[in-house]
Amino acid sequence: MKKKETHYSDYNRRKGNSRVSREIEELHKQIERLKKSEKEYRQTKEVLQKKTHALGERVKELKCLYAISNLVEKHGGSLDDILLGIVDIIPSAWQYPRITCARIKLESQSFTTDYFEETKWRQSARIKVKGKRVGELEVFYLEERPECSEGPFLKEERSLIDAIAKRIGEIIERKMAEDALRESMARNKALINAIPDLIFRITKDGTILDLKKGKSFSKQLLSANTLRGRSVYELTGRYPI
Repeated sequence: MKKKETHYSDYNRRKGNSRVSREIEELHKQIERLKKSEKEYRQTKEVLQKKTHALGERVKELKCLYAISNLVEKHGGSLDDILLGIVDIIPSAWQYPRITCARIKLESQSFTTDYFEETKWRQSARIKVKGKRVGELEVFYLEERPECSEGPFLKEERSLIDAIAKRIGEIIERKMAEDALRESMARNKALINAIPDLIFRITKDGTILDLKKGKSFSKQLLSANTLRGRSVYELTGRYPI
């Protein structure tokens, strides 16, 4: 009897050990699965955080370009006010706005943020008008930051500073064209006013659109309102000059 009991006891013990081994093995598998799930979760979280950060940076860039457009509309007649406004807008679009300052150098002029200091952490872009370099846009960090694509600056910030510099060049070119147009109009007006002759503005078929009376002509000539819309050929010999 003792031999049978011992054999039966050994059998149960081996069976129990085998069951425990399987349970332990299954626990190990579950632990590995949990570790894998946790790793995947961390990776997914990291990817989402990076995408959220990148999206936030893009939103800041779009706000910057939109603010510059609004600035041009607000200060349409003053280039200096526009350039001063642009340097004040720039820091908020960079990754570390609290330690960011900016400067626009335009030939002999310079426009900077209130808190400005040249440092070794610098990013710049050329300002061109009609393909010719007329100045430079610079962004500085006042403190050291981790290395990115271009020193401490993001690759997206390189695209942004290039876009802003291009926009500044377009603004300058437009202002130059507007100034040239105003000067031309003023010069032409002065020349016309100096001419003593009667001047008509007519269509191809001779219809009068407008006129300017010269000082040497008779006061009996009908008014511009009376003559508009009539043919210049009707005036021959009918009105004293």
